[in-house]
Amino acid sequence: MSWEVALPPDWINIIAEIYQPISIASALLILADILIAGRRQPMSIMNAVWPLTMLYWGPLGLIFYFWFGRAKASQHRGSHGADRRHASPPMWQSAFKGATHCGAGCALGDFAGEWLAFATSFTILGSSLTGRFAMSLMFAYVLGIGFQYLSIVPMLELRPREGVIAAIKVDTLSLLAY
Repeated sequence: MSWEVALPPDWINIIAEIYQPISIASALLILADILIAGRRQPMSIMNAVWPLTMLYWGPLGLIFYFWFGRAKASQHRGSHGADRRHASPPMWQSAFKGATHCGAGCALGDFAGEWLAFATSFTILGSSLTGRFAMSLMFAYVLGIGFQYLSIVPMLELRPREGVIAAIKVDTLSLLAY
């Protein structure tokens, strides 16, 4: 019996070849906006989250960044909180931002885990697929907790131990939901 591998249709590869450079360009645009235009985020972890989010959301992510994610050019300069006296954003925007830092940490961990498992030929019970899944899950979980920690601790003014516990709780629920 011969096993044939079904290749994806050509149009999927064409879309990927177009989407990937556009997503990278979107991430670079956001990175330039944050670093060069001085639009640093009030929550510093979001300076990494927004460009990472563009890598998987692509140009659609630009809409959300420019709609409600972009910081004012002077927002990070000067005293903390001086420019923060504004109405709270709608719940869905807060939830979206919360999901982006969770998603960015997990996506980065998934990417790193996949490549590390591939580079080391990591297997579980002789299965490279299971090894890649396990390594990706582990890295996604650890980096997800790190990203959650870096957002929760300053926001809630927690001590380090409390921050780790809170980040583990939040990221475990988020990862299980995904």
